[in-house]
Amino acid sequence: MGNNIFEFKEMTEEFARDICSWKYSGAYEMYSFDGDEEDYEQLLSGLYLPAVFCENGVLAGFIAVGPAAQVRCDTVDNIYDDESFTDFALGLRPQLCGLGKGYGDSLLKACVEFLHEEFPEDGIRLTVASDNLRAKHLYEKNGFSSVAVFDKQYKGKTVMFEIMIL
Repeated sequence: MGNNIFEFKEMTEEFARDICSWKYSGAYEMYSFDGDEEDYEQLLSGLYLPAVFCENGVLAGFIAVGPAAQVRCDTVDNIYDDESFTDFALGLRPQLCGLGKGYGDSLLKACVEFLHEEFPEDGIRLTVASDNLRAKHLYEKNGFSSVAVFDKQYKGKTVMFEIMIL
């Protein structure tokens, strides 16, 4: 996969259990996993792939594709009906976030490269919480632009989300 430091593997029970334990702090707490059986089963649904470091195979993140990456809401569901885009979401191991080592940028580039290889005719679409400024900046720096904004109840509070395309 190009010059990337990550590669995608098949999701295993071990990778899924590891990801289920990920807890983010502060403004990123909403991205934490509950560690319950539902999270675990979702990770094993075939819509998630673990991202590992090429050099040692250590789990560093994941990509979610298709419906697993969508934040459904009546006001914007019609956007997701446009199948000329592939939806994705990514997650970076909490301990690798915000270190200034470019892991988030590398994971995003690996995701985009993977999606271009798997779905060469499709555009790429993601949904991000509007207040996740670190992620939004990363996406914009890599060419994504916002096409819709909506509010949704998420984990007990109203969250504003943005749909971005590349």
